[in-house]
Amino acid sequence: MKVERREFDESGPGFRYVYSLYTFEADGVSYVARSYRSEPTEAHFLRKEIGAQSTTLTPGDIQSELFRGAIGYLREAGIRTIRYLSQSEQGYVEI
Repeated sequence: MKVERREFDESGPGFRYVYSLYTFEADGVSYVARSYRSEPTEAHFLRKEIGAQSTTLTPGDIQSELFRGAIGYLREAGIRTIRYLSQSEQGYVEI
C-alpha cells in the first residue's frame, strides 16, 4: 500500500485541491483511491491498474481479497463513505 499526498492550485487564489492518493497492490494488480482533505471521511476508488493499463472497476473487483482489504484499511483510517467509479452506472457508486 502506498499513500501520496498532493496539493494543486487551480484557477487562482483560494482554490486548492489537497488529497491523499491510496494505491493498494498485489500480484501485479492495483486499486487506486483518493480522499480529499475537505472530505476526510470519504474516499473514491478511481481505477484498477494492471501493469501500465488502467480500467474501471467491475463487480468482480469489488469481491476480490485485495479490494476487501483496501476497504478494511480505509475504514480503520476513519473513512466511512467509500465509492467506486463505475462505467456501467456512469458515475460513483457507494459500497
